[in-house]
Amino acid sequence: MAKPRKAPKYRNSKCEHNGIKFDSEKERSRWFHLIQLQAAGRIRDLQLQVPFVLTERKRRDDGTWERASKYVADFVYIDVATGKQVVEDVKSIATRKNRTYVQKRKQMLAVHDITIKEI
Repeated sequence: MAKPRKAPKYRNSKCEHNGIKFDSEKERSRWFHLIQLQAAGRIRDLQLQVPFVLTERKRRDDGTWERASKYVADFVYIDVATGKQVVEDVKSIATRKNRTYVQKRKQMLAVHDITIKEI
């Protein structure tokens, strides 16, 4: 007998649209909004799930490797009005407090000088 599925930790519902998988309905909704902004010419170069390296892969003293640390942004685009790159992450109030996310948000600022826009 199959085990009943456990509810997601943050109560999000994973979903899909045209073969694109989203972690939540809120993220999918934001994608639709950004598509509209791009069509209207307010943003350009919209990308989904863009990885940023925070720390490179390094060899330890014992010869083993420490893997690289990455942050994957939900959306990255250029704001046409300012010409600046915008990195967005769709977060609930609970996930904004997640310690791993907070650490990666701080590393993005320190390493890439990028402030993540939380939606």
